[in-house]
Amino acid sequence: MQFERPQTPPPQPSLKAVISPLTPCKAWQLDEFARKHIYGVDPETGQWGILPGRFSKFQKGVVAAALNGEKASEELIQVNVATNARKKRQKGDQRHIQKGGTIYVYDARLRVAEREKEDARKKGRAVAKGKSTT
Repeated sequence: MQFERPQTPPPQPSLKAVISPLTPCKAWQLDEFARKHIYGVDPETGQWGILPGRFSKFQKGVVAAALNGEKASEELIQVNVATNARKKRQKGDQRHIQKGGTIYVYDARLRVAEREKEDARKKGRAVAKGKSTT
């Protein structure tokens, strides 16, 4: 007595990778993408054709979003350029004027002015006491 074994199904054909189009980012890419995909089955009539309502809404929204994205990226570039220019400008004010690190020239000038005031005060005190310092 033989048992009937179920047969192994034949191998399935290999599935081809589904390649979707690249996501458009720029305004002109979005417009081009929309123009290629405006055809479809109209849900009201069931006919194949251009879907003007969908297309116009899609196009307006997508173009606005793309323009906002482009504007944001341009503003980011401008901010980075301004930051780099500011750093470059400020780098000229930093000089090694003492051992042990970088000090701003403005701070060094303040220290010199304070030192000169202190020297003048000491000199004035010495003159008042009758001692001469030369």
